[in-house]
Amino acid sequence: VPIIEVATGSLALVVHPSLPPTTVGEFVEYAKARPDQINYASPGRGTPQHLAMELLKLNAGISLRHVPYTGSAGAVRDLVGGHVNAMFLPLHTTLPLAADKQVRLLAVGSAQRSAMAPDTRTLAEQGVRDFDVDLWYGLLAPAGTNPEIVARYNKLLNEILAQVSVREALAKQGMDARGGAPAALADLIARDQPRWSKVVK
Repeated sequence: VPIIEVATGSLALVVHPSLPPTTVGEFVEYAKARPDQINYASPGRGTPQHLAMELLKLNAGISLRHVPYTGSAGAVRDLVGGHVNAMFLPLHTTLPLAADKQVRLLAVGSAQRSAMAPDTRTLAEQGVRDFDVDLWYGLLAPAGTNPEIVARYNKLLNEILAQVSVREALAKQGMDARGGAPAALADLIARDQPRWSKVVK
């Protein structure tokens, strides 16, 4: 039973600076010319970063090799070291690495540009259709939970998420506080489920 959408965060498509592409279009053409020769890291199979790249592969018609890690630290370390070519990273992790030229930021994966990087175009703006991969976090209760309990938690959590200190703490982690009605989270799940089911299959 959905209670509330807590927060969202943006993923960013990055490559190691040794790769020539500076745009998503160039990356797609570069990968198409080298099927299965370009690899990408993720923190593990089934993670949002893994599924985001698989969605890009489907939508752009490219073939890349997946290198799964057991967590983000090793994946980021090997990306920075040039042992893997590309990755989707949370935007707040990406920005300091891009500023130090340890990675090249090609795009954000959200539907709209991020306030954290307003000059960085989205994948959709660069020609990748049907691509919107915000990370989102929500709170759910077991099926059959009393609606009064759901409503009580929703009200309290909306009050908490409206607090400036909470919004600032989430922002430091690259997330935007959301809140809203349980029905909004239910709608989000209903929209996302068919898309990610297709990617997983």
